[in-house]
Amino acid sequence: MTDTIEQAQQFLLTGDFSASLAMYNRIYNDSDSDEDRGTAAAMLSHMYGCSMTGEVNDRLADDFLAKAVRLESPLGLFLVESKDPDISSAEFERLVKKLKKLADQGNTLAMIEMGLMFEYGYHRRVNLKKALVWYEKAASLGHVDAMVKAGWIWESHSFKDHDDHKAFLWYLKSAAMAYGNGECQLGFCYRDGIGTGKDMDRALICLEKAASHGSAEAAMLLYKIYSGEGAEGEEDLELRDKEKSFSYLKMAAKQGESEALMRLGHMYYQGEGTEADTEKAIECYEKAWNAGNPMAGTMLGLIYIYGFDDEESAKKGISYFYQAGQEGDIDAFREMALCILYGRRIPKDESQGLAILKKLAEENEPLSITALGNWYMNQKEPDKALPYFRRAADMGEPNAEFALGYCYFSGTAVPRNLRKAQELFQRAALKGQKEAEKELKIHFS
Repeated sequence: MTDTIEQAQQFLLTGDFSASLAMYNRIYNDSDSDEDRGTAAAMLSHMYGCSMTGEVNDRLADDFLAKAVRLESPLGLFLVESKDPDISSAEFERLVKKLKKLADQGNTLAMIEMGLMFEYGYHRRVNLKKALVWYEKAASLGHVDAMVKAGWIWESHSFKDHDDHKAFLWYLKSAAMAYGNGECQLGFCYRDGIGTGKDMDRALICLEKAASHGSAEAAMLLYKIYSGEGAEGEEDLELRDKEKSFSYLKMAAKQGESEALMRLGHMYYQGEGTEADTEKAIECYEKAWNAGNPMAGTMLGLIYIYGFDDEESAKKGISYFYQAGQEGDIDAFREMALCILYGRRIPKDESQGLAILKKLAEENEPLSITALGNWYMNQKEPDKALPYFRRAADMGEPNAEFALGYCYFSGTAVPRNLRKAQELFQRAALKGQKEAEKELKIHFS
């Protein structure tokens, strides 16, 4: 390695992430050596990807990784090609040989990649002991993320030499260098008593520091703590603070944390804990969608279908439903089918809508099965509706339980049976079905 690469790594290993980042950027932009530029690009990808820059930036991480590959950096090539399931054994071993050479020369990212290879079993058996050796080599040189990874191995119950206290010590060293992920793991240790005594005050201090240093995981946990989610006793409930909770949720969302973006989107859309703001809700869902969350696409579809009244928005909504369905969210296909079946904001096509719902029903999607029952009931064909309601109710779908209960209550397509009606209403009401609660109050109280 040249002096400039060595100096950039030294800044990294002493916890001066901003100086390291600046130097790697200068090397990438100004160096005459493609080898150095490739190494710098790989290191920049690593730093942007694990919040050493103050926040995770997946776009820049991916961008610099692509640049490292174009420059034929052994690090970049290994990071990409080693994950290819179709890579030949000979080609993989050739990449490993180059990677190990870099690791033996003191490149800590190469050491970490060697560790990951053994931890996750890339083209070889999982071997946590060998993974730990590589992580601790990098950690002993001062690499903060390697410290966290070493801690994870020691904490893992899959590791036969499992030792919570050794995990705690690595997290402590990483946190001492103001690394957000290390501070976050240290917070978990104090919260749950992992390798040390339980201490909620220290846990909160660590988690708040971690959140301020770019840990979305810590910010998300603080949101849950201050919102009272999962509270188990009076002490947990005393920590509730709506203002802090909302602040940390926004912080986690800013870091691109998918669950945070979804929750924040719901809050803006429903006006929960803040003023309703459809534009901000859309912004959150779009970020979550772009980060690969298919449920965000479904939410965008719902907003564009039901929140606007122009033709262009309706087209956007259907497009989001289709794309989200293709990405694996079955709810999106059901919502699209209902729009087509009933002509909600788009031209009505009963045969196409029914075909989609029946296909989803074949996959045992309970809400689609219930929707088919509702359709046939609306068409005055209760004999066709009943089997769908019965099937979905057997799967525990509360709307189907209510609908089947009402069939028994009113004697629709079945002999009237108030005992069965009450039983089904109770099952549905326990799951929060409001119409069932109402029927129980009126007829069975």
